[in-house]
Amino acid sequence: MNRPRPRPVSFDGGYWENAAEGVLAVQRCAACGAVQHYPRPVCVQCRGERLEWIPCTGAGTIYSYTVVRVPLHPGFREDVPIVLADVELTEGVRVLARVPGSPVDLPIGARVEVAVAPAWPDGPPLPQARLLSGGAS
Repeated sequence: MNRPRPRPVSFDGGYWENAAEGVLAVQRCAACGAVQHYPRPVCVQCRGERLEWIPCTGAGTIYSYTVVRVPLHPGFREDVPIVLADVELTEGVRVLARVPGSPVDLPIGARVEVAVAPAWPDGPPLPQARLLSGGAS
């Protein structure tokens, strides 16, 4: 079964270009320095239009998570349950990342590393979180 693929738009193309190179990147405003994610056409702090892409370390903590048990698209039926974590990165933004092979109960505050990689064979590079040993921060 075919799975839906991202459809880049003018202001998030840099995200997908970086992801294709294996780099998790977020936007930073050249005017005020604010960092933001998800991609937007303007800075959410100053409304500046000069946004640049900066690579992230990928280091973060679990802010929240959900377990998808009923997929919204039939192409993901075989993947359930899918654990999606809301990860707060050290750069100060939050990203939604799949946690492959994770337990259903994730400890809030657990340290993770987020990288972009295909979530399935021939899939687009998407954020994937890996639990680090040592648990919560």
